[in-house]
Amino acid sequence: MKSAKPQGVDLATVAALCGVSIRSIYELKAKSGFPKPLAGGGYPLLRCGTWFIKRQRAELARRGASDGPALAAAKLALLSAQAEKITTVNRVVRGELLEIDSLQILWTRRVVNTQRRLRAIPSSIGPTLVNKADPAKCIAPLRAAIEGALHELNGSAGGDVKPRIDRRRRRNV
Repeated sequence: MKSAKPQGVDLATVAALCGVSIRSIYELKAKSGFPKPLAGGGYPLLRCGTWFIKRQRAELARRGASDGPALAAAKLALLSAQAEKITTVNRVVRGELLEIDSLQILWTRRVVNTQRRLRAIPSSIGPTLVNKADPAKCIAPLRAAIEGALHELNGSAGGDVKPRIDRRRRRNV
């Protein structure tokens, strides 16, 4: 019976196992400790993988437990964004901020009601002004009707829409 010679793998397979590029493997191969190729020219996969893991652990131990300034800045930015989100949600719940949908409904109703009331002035006041010969006597009823219609815009006419709070968003997430 023939004895089986151990077969190795090429450097592309070693690179795929280690999760690095082939160029990185060539650079690492130049450093001491990288396994020597087998007689057939291939590299022992198990020894290469073990060497790479030991090298990565040593590199992490050399760097220490420091996260580095970039990671610390990213964590700070994330915490700031989360705090801002919670603050905004709380302001909505307290009624300090309104959602766009409720504001759009509110102002659409106000403008439509004002437009309706302004267009109704000629038909509602017209019959009372027909027999008045003095234009000065027409000013007061017209002014009152126009002021009433304009009060619709500033909300003094009543019927305001309460801000809609989405109960699903009420939680502080």
